[in-house]
Amino acid sequence: MIIHIISTLRSEVGAALPVLVGMSLLEKNKIFRQTRWASDSVCRQEAAYVKRLAMASGLYLKLGEKIGKQKAFDVMRRLLVPIGCNAVRKLFNSLNLADLSGMPRLMAFNDFMFKNDEAKFNVREYITLNETTCHYIIKRCVVYDFFLEAGTPELTSLICDVDKEFFPQAFPDFSFDRGDCWENTIAYGKNHCDFILNKKIPRHQK
Repeated sequence: MIIHIISTLRSEVGAALPVLVGMSLLEKNKIFRQTRWASDSVCRQEAAYVKRLAMASGLYLKLGEKIGKQKAFDVMRRLLVPIGCNAVRKLFNSLNLADLSGMPRLMAFNDFMFKNDEAKFNVREYITLNETTCHYIIKRCVVYDFFLEAGTPELTSLICDVDKEFFPQAFPDFSFDRGDCWENTIAYGKNHCDFILNKKIPRHQK
């Protein structure tokens, strides 16, 4: 992924890449210090997680100064979606869930994520959970909370796109959607994010 990041950024700024990275690191620290997570009263684990997000905000803002906000957002899409998918995929593969299938496999992954990954900082509620349907909502998204305070809330939608790409790949026996619209997430102004996974019906059973 490092090679992908370097090549993507170099294609936009050329020889100015080292300067861009340096300025982004400075901006990252400035952004983090101005958020609630810089306070000693905030959960240290959560603060450590969102501090990593600060680099995305810093890079996006500095890149926007050089190539314009819309183009910078497009670059961040090319960076964050593959990076996010790669990180979740590695974690998923490390769980060794090959002996499970269907809903048990999906729930084993969900339970791990909400106990051990950054998802544990979110607030989740199950709406429907049975042998064929897993529908839950996220009522608090720490990624959105941070990006909002950082002044870059639009970056949250790129994390939503990670879900859209990851779930169909990891769970091909399920369909994944967010209801009637892919924008049913906090990133797009909704009061919660929908995650709806339905077990696919084999063609011969239809």
